[in-house]
Amino acid sequence: MLSTEADETLRKLSAQLSADSQDLTSCLNCVMEQMNLRQFYESLNQLSVTEEQYGTLHALLFSLVKPEWIFPELYDCLTALNAGNTVADDVSIEKETSVLESVIDKLCQAALVREFIEKKEGYFSREDFVGVVDRSANCLAASIALLEKLYALSQDCEKFSKVLHRSNGILCHLLESLSFKALFVCLEHMSDHPWTSTETVCKAKKLLILICTVNHCSSFENYMSNQNNAVFPLIFSGLKPRLQSSTWKQNPSVPYVFSFCVHHLRMPFLSDHLGTLLSAPLLFVDDHEVHYKCLGLDIIQHILNNTSKSELRWYGRADVLYDLLSKELYSREPEILTKAIPCLFAVLEIVERSPLLPNTVRKHGKCDEMFRAYVRNMSLETMIPLRRIYSHHLPAFIAKLGITVVRHMEELLTVIALYLEVFDGPTELCRLQTLEAVHQLLVQAWPRIPVHSHTIIQSVIRLIYDVSSQELVTPSEVNEKLLDKAVKCLQMLRQICPDKVDAVLTKLKSLNLNATVDSCIDNVLQFSAPIDQ
Repeated sequence: MLSTEADETLRKLSAQLSADSQDLTSCLNCVMEQMNLRQFYESLNQLSVTEEQYGTLHALLFSLVKPEWIFPELYDCLTALNAGNTVADDVSIEKETSVLESVIDKLCQAALVREFIEKKEGYFSREDFVGVVDRSANCLAASIALLEKLYALSQDCEKFSKVLHRSNGILCHLLESLSFKALFVCLEHMSDHPWTSTETVCKAKKLLILICTVNHCSSFENYMSNQNNAVFPLIFSGLKPRLQSSTWKQNPSVPYVFSFCVHHLRMPFLSDHLGTLLSAPLLFVDDHEVHYKCLGLDIIQHILNNTSKSELRWYGRADVLYDLLSKELYSREPEILTKAIPCLFAVLEIVERSPLLPNTVRKHGKCDEMFRAYVRNMSLETMIPLRRIYSHHLPAFIAKLGITVVRHMEELLTVIALYLEVFDGPTELCRLQTLEAVHQLLVQAWPRIPVHSHTIIQSVIRLIYDVSSQELVTPSEVNEKLLDKAVKCLQMLRQICPDKVDAVLTKLKSLNLNATVDSCIDNVLQFSAPIDQ
């Protein structure tokens, strides 16, 4: 039974919470003086307290609370042991532990982003998450304060683990349990979203570091894949019901929590979960919203970077990935195309043997099929941002095909000529990247280049003439880069077929197009490649 004074203190606490008072400190200090932890929660459970009030109360309570109030018997034992005295026996802390677990569980359940069963489409704004930021801020603050104090107490217990063996084990288990309960709220607030704020993001990052510390892990990656107590399977089992095709869009925070966790799994640990990880990003990429597609592509790229080709073949997902990603090649969104092309390149290496490593006659395959579509898209594209993306990846695609690029020579040279003709802004990224593609083409397909030398010379000389004669807003250093790359391409071309190049360039020089063109031609004609020693 509580004293009359304690009852009066609780009534004051209830009144202040009901009035939404901000000055609870003195009242909570009185509570801790007049009753122990179990008595306080038995009384608190009888009061009518909203989720917001419950969070506010505990954010302040756990910042004020001292270990001797939470575990008085254990604290008395530690005090005696630190003073050099002996204690009769270990102490029991199970009841206090159970209370703390239920409190943190209640705080976290209130703070988690709810499932929007009533929404058919996943369009969310801050109005959908009223109250979430405040509840989460309180939950995160309470979790940080409590874990810090319990961890400090566990460090003291560790010194006397032989005497307090049972209490120490329970306390360590409590830290693991509380940190895991708080983890999901923490992961929902790792970056900016409609349900977060600057304050919650800051607190979440602090809490994540603390969770790793209390679990004796150097990083979140280590925490998830620790061989002794890996938590990723537990995290994924909690997320899985909300990552189904019928539920994931009703749970706005879950895709981002899943993405954050997957990005902190690396080889070889990611391979252990490969069979279950790929379904969710495939759902994201297949969605019509750009940010979900980009999220899914980022996850797929990370998985491809951290698993072996053989493993993806074993699980039979390579062809599924290829079919899905090949559709994204036709996207009109720069963000999607930027992420889809590197993913597609990686998948091509899995679904078929690289053309650079033949063991039989090189047959037409998916690489040729995709390169044909890629070049066709380039030729039809008119948006400068998309042209830049295509031209940026073209050299790598040519290198991937190797000598088999000769199958597409006519179409490729036509696209190269088109891209070298068009001014694309002061940075001239398209032209610079297209010249890189010309260089890569000369390297990979040099045996067949003499047949096409006239076309290449025509495109490059036209570029030099345009750069030198047109008054554009291009900075001089960009023009110098263009001219330098153009001259290097012609020099390499001259190494491949000197007679043809010399004949054409000599004829062009006689036309006296302008001083810059003549100077570039002279640089090419006078160039002699260094002889390898």
